[in-house]
Amino acid sequence: MSLAPSKRGGNAAESTVHQLVDGLRYVPDSEAEHYDAEVVELLLPSADLPFVGICLLEVGVAVEIKSAMAVYGQAQRRGRFLIRQSKHIAQGVVEHIDSARSVVENTLEEAADDLVRAETFGDDDPWSRWLDHYVEDVEEGAGSGNRDVLEFGWKPSDRHDAKRLIRAGAMKWAEVAGEDMPRFAREFEVEMTLADNSRFNLDWRALKKLLPRNYSLTPSHG
Repeated sequence: MSLAPSKRGGNAAESTVHQLVDGLRYVPDSEAEHYDAEVVELLLPSADLPFVGICLLEVGVAVEIKSAMAVYGQAQRRGRFLIRQSKHIAQGVVEHIDSARSVVENTLEEAADDLVRAETFGDDDPWSRWLDHYVEDVEEGAGSGNRDVLEFGWKPSDRHDAKRLIRAGAMKWAEVAGEDMPRFAREFEVEMTLADNSRFNLDWRALKKLLPRNYSLTPSHG
């Protein structure tokens, strides 16, 4: 039996971290199931290895490796990530991601936008809750035009139910990202299995037709 996409993604994240961070020793499940690595030499934050909520990792510290969730917004670029407090900072987890350098090089304006968004929604925003509940995996750049593909774990009862669910997700994304709802189709494509086990996939064109054209969270001027 093949691994679920989320499990494969977790394994890939662990492998990447162990390849790129020399100060970690791999810890197999046979040795410990609740963490993935042990610090064997002092680790300090840098441009290539940013820390969130901690200053350093001492030798002997157990580290659980987690993947992070992509964040999208008007002032953001692909490859930027939000480390959730509930799953990462509270566990003292350090994460090494390919886009670390671009995170460090963000402008003050972008950082201010992130701060406002964090103060508004905290670490449990409506879009993240929707993703956690319905989406099993986010395949970054796997869709047309480098769009991310949302692979649903939830099985809607039929196509009408699926469309209702997608519209609700697009609305929550627009609320958190500060974008107009139709722009959801510029960022994502959708793949899912319905309750009768038939596949229902929507590329960006189908999503564009599905989403209301006149829905906007941006105030009009004129």
